Amino acid sequence: WSGPNSFTSSDQNPVIPITTVNAAGLYTVTATANFCTSAPQTTTVVINPSPVIGTVSANGPLCKGQTINLSTSNIPGAIFKWTGPNGFTSTDQNPSIPNADIVHSGIYSVTATANNCTSLPKTVSVTVTAIPNISSVNNNGPVCEGKQILLTTPDITGATFAWSGPNGFKSTQQNPVINAAVAANA
Repeated sequence: WSGPNSFTSSDQNPVIPITTVNAAGLYTVTATANFCTSAPQTTTVVINPSPVIGTVSANGPLCKGQTINLSTSNIPGAIFKWTGPNGFTSTDQNPSIPNADIVHSGIYSVTATANNCTSLPKTVSVTVTAIPNISSVNNNGPVCEGKQILLTTPDITGATFAWSGPNGFKSTQQNPVINAAVAANA
């Protein structure tokens, strides 16, 4: 046997283990028996290039209930296959998962198949976070004019707070205090 890319073999049925497009082309074989050699026979090997996925992305981080949007670069004529957490599968190029939950967090993988060849997988990580639950909001009212208004809520680990209220009140403290209350603070 002889062929492209300096290929030679004396096997009856040789195997080329790792193929690239450079191995495509005309292969020639002869058989020798009793010191006589056959006429050469040829076969043409066609090697389709495997598709290559360029970019893979996902929106996020996301809060529970939002939509996960997965996307990958276009490969004309390709069939896409996505897999991911919680049994997720899709053949859309750019699938979405509405109303995401914590179980949708993790690694998503996509492959593309074109010309009967499948790309190497590409992955993207998605994080879906639970929405903090403010279990209660309290104040020390009713209060008399000129006294302090104490606003309180339980601690939520890692949370930041954004209070707003009458008279243009705004605070980022967990438990803000309004000194010298006026009627407009009610």
